[in-house]
Amino acid sequence: MAPTGDGSAGPGENLWIAASDNDIERVRALMDSEGFTPTSADDTGYTPVHAAAAYAHLDLLTELLQRDGNAANVRASDGDTPLHRMADADDLAEDQIRPVVELLLRHRADPTLRNEENKTCLEMCFELNEDEDAIPEEGEGDDEDDDGMQCGIQVVNSSFLTVMQDLGITLPQPE
Repeated sequence: MAPTGDGSAGPGENLWIAASDNDIERVRALMDSEGFTPTSADDTGYTPVHAAAAYAHLDLLTELLQRDGNAANVRASDGDTPLHRMADADDLAEDQIRPVVELLLRHRADPTLRNEENKTCLEMCFELNEDEDAIPEEGEGDDEDDDGMQCGIQVVNSSFLTVMQDLGITLPQPE
């Protein structure tokens, strides 16, 4: 059944905003009455599953994944999966990230999937710093500066990285 509306949930609100706001009742009502699904995408490919994961709305995400068991790997138009969105949510603490990641993995989320930037969710935790001044010269202090810089690569979401490592999911080693 195709959605019959545009996702509107009232003035200034829609399905995806309701999911971002953790408005479980509104999300449920729109799915039940308008034909939306956990993987209904807005014009950027953003889905309620992406929103629930990115904001660590565990109860909403649980319900969405119960409605669609294959939604854990849904992709936005940029190729991001819910795990990619979690990796990008650097304002969340480990205790918020862990249950969401565990839930996604239980629903067969694949941490090896790559987005349009050719990055896995783990690779999104790192950023190449192109500021040459941020990279210590050889023999200058230690190999790491105060910002976690080492060899020009900066960890941008250490909480997500720690959770994934604790769960035994790491970056593949170069051959």
